[in-house]
Formats: sequence, structure tokens, C-alpha cells
Amino acid sequence: MTEAKERVDRSGVDIVLLKTFLEVARSRHFGKTADRLFITQSAVSARIKLLESTLGAALFTRRRHDIQLTPAGRRLLPHAETIVRSWSRARAEATLDARFTVTVTVATEADLWPLLVGPWGRALRARRPDLVLDIEALPARTAFAELTAGRLDLAFVREPPRVAELACEPLAPIELILVATRPGLPAEAAIGEGYLQVAWGRRFEAAHRRHFPECATPVWRLSAGLMALDLLQAQDGAAYLPAALAAAGLGRGTLHRVADAPPLACEPYAVWNSQLADPALIAEIQPLPPAVTGPA
Repeated sequence: MTEAKERVDRSGVDIVLLKTFLEVARSRHFGKTADRLFITQSAVSARIKLLESTLGAALFTRRRHDIQLTPAGRRLLPHAETIVRSWSRARAEATLDARFTVTVTVATEADLWPLLVGPWGRALRARRPDLVLDIEALPARTAFAELTAGRLDLAFVREPPRVAELACEPLAPIELILVATRPGLPAEAAIGEGYLQVAWGRRFEAAHRRHFPECATPVWRLSAGLMALDLLQAQDGAAYLPAALAAAGLGRGTLHRVADAPPLACEPYAVWNSQLADPALIAEIQPLPPAVTGPA
């Protein structure tokens, strides 16, 4: 029996094997997994075979240029993610410097970092210098899955969850203004050709439809305001952006506010798992601050 096999038999499935499994499940390619893990392709194959042998089930179907999860692999996937994330958190907690007492794991949608989460994090660390903040940028759907599995303490998102065990608190709305690269545009022209539609949430979309019922189908649909801001630096167009995010461009004269367009809003939420979260920890990081007016 090999040393690796003995290690698995004595202490359960090796975390390294699960990490390799998760990477193959993501990439669906043994070679790409080997590159990302800085090991050989044969080592990846050996780890997967050892994991399959330990579990007594095939985890992948292997055809040329087509690696897919088997039903057993799909069933293992959420458990592997939970085990690996839990182990990472346990190791982080166990090796905390003596100055720190706990790690708070947080997810945020990218646009909310400069407007909300950065200032919130600085305020929290000033109030609780014994906390370590572990913050990751994730889309809302992934953040909800991570919260449901107990791998996150808190998430900041633009939409409330539709999952029973997830609690949420609405935060102060973030003002959105319509800006364009050309000065003097009326709103009707700004939302025409070159308009960049950003997914600021269902309430924003409903208000947008009320104010602009004749808006043509936009050729750019973007998940983040940061994408729209980047595009507006390279081409003519218009977009609804947070006033704070557009402030630099307005100051330089590269962006111009569309005077007759109504301000709209993004309504962010703080979300946590009401069944798994530590009530004392959630209470400690409350009250959550309102959205700020300037970037972090």
C-alpha cells in the first residue's frame, strides 16, 4: 500500500485530493488542472484515481477532450466544496496571530466594494481590531450558495435572496445618474444608440421601464457598472452609474450628466444565513452602515 493510500485510509480523504477534484470539475481538463496546481498531469490523474478508489465510485467520465462529472461526482461536488472551504477556514482560525480572535468571511458584488464594502470594512476594523476580514468578490448567486452552505458569514448584493434560510437587511439606496460622453444630450438620445444597460437590480429595471418605456433594446448589457465606466473611456455612449463612481469623469469633463434624466437607485442588501450564522457575530457587525457617497 502506498504512503498516500495509507494517509487516506488512516485519516479520511486527503484535502489535497478534494482540491484536485474541485479543480478538475471546474476546468474539465487534466492538463489545465496540472498547470493551475503546479503538478504534472500524471499526478492529477493519480490523485483522481486514488479518490475514486477510496470512495468506490467513478467521479468523471473520460473521453478525448470531454471530461464530465458522473452522477457520483455531481453528488460529491457540494460536499467537497464545503469540506475544503471549512478546512481552509479552520486552518486560518487555528493559525491566527495572537492579536486576532476571529475571521469574518464576506462576499461582495464588485460594484459594491468602492461604494459600500470598503468603507464598511474600514469602520469595522477600526471598531474591532481583533477581527480578520476575508473578503471575496462573487456574483450574488454564488454568494447565496456559499451562505447556504455555511462558508460565508455575510454577503453584500444588489438583490434580496429568495432562499428561506437567508436573512437580509436593506441598506441605504445608492444614487444612480445617467451620464454620457457627449455634453448636452437629452435623455431620449442618451438611451438610444450607444446606451450601456447595467444590471442594477429588479427595482432599478422596473423604474427604468417606467421612465423610458420607448427605450430600444440595448446592444450592451453589463453585469457591473465598472464595465460600463471602462467602456465609456474607450467609446461614445451613456450609462446609469453611481454618482460617486462617475464623479471623477464628471470632474475631468470626460463624462457629462444628462440633465433631463431622472436619478434612479440601486438598493443593496446585506445577507446572512439565519440558521448557521453566529448571532453574536452578526450583532457585532451591526448596525451596517448606509451606502456612502464617495468611493473607497
